[in-house]
Amino acid sequence: MDARGELLRVSPQELQAAAAALRPAWAREDQGVHRSMGTLTEAVGSQEATDAGLSFSHRLRSHLDLIDGQRSTLRRTLDSAAFAYADTEWHSAGVMRRRR
Repeated sequence: MDARGELLRVSPQELQAAAAALRPAWAREDQGVHRSMGTLTEAVGSQEATDAGLSFSHRLRSHLDLIDGQRSTLRRTLDSAAFAYADTEWHSAGVMRRRR
């Protein structure tokens, strides 16, 4: 929906393009997480490093949970938009048939 609460018309191709555009960013985030975990593993040698590592690990887990939540929200939004588009097209086709 737009700012006025009206249903936006988005084609399935536009939805697929939006999802495809986000995939590289998700991949970069995943790679960054793996690099950070490798650094954390190397650093855990002393108690201080362990404490810092646990704190970092907790922040990292929170960040990953946030990313997963954003992905889920985006997927639900894209699914809703695709359903709304299909429903609108089906309804429009029905209205057109009734007018004939």
